[in-house]
Amino acid sequence: MELPDFTNLPLASVVATLLFFATIDTLVSYGVALVNKNFSADYALDFLRSHILKVGVPILGLAVVGHGVESIGIPAIPAAGVMATGSLAIYAIATIASIRDSFSDKAIAPA
Repeated sequence: MELPDFTNLPLASVVATLLFFATIDTLVSYGVALVNKNFSADYALDFLRSHILKVGVPILGLAVVGHGVESIGIPAIPAAGVMATGSLAIYAIATIASIRDSFSDKAIAPA
């Protein structure tokens, strides 16, 4: 049995999927914090830093390297594309779990 070729996921699809899950996760987290009256700007900025900068940017970087950018001389590296797709899947699963925990009152409270 041969594994499917995950490197054929277009770069635009990787970006759109990442933005979708990041937006949903951010809106739900902020919304729950506002409803619970424990929203703070420090927590909001920390959330963006830990979810977008530390997770989203590396996934996008892997996707770009995986697809290559011929106009500036970056060759496509299929292994990076597979890692980007796998990382995106893990991020989606973690985001779904985070949203579920937010509504079940199991989410980690902001410090």
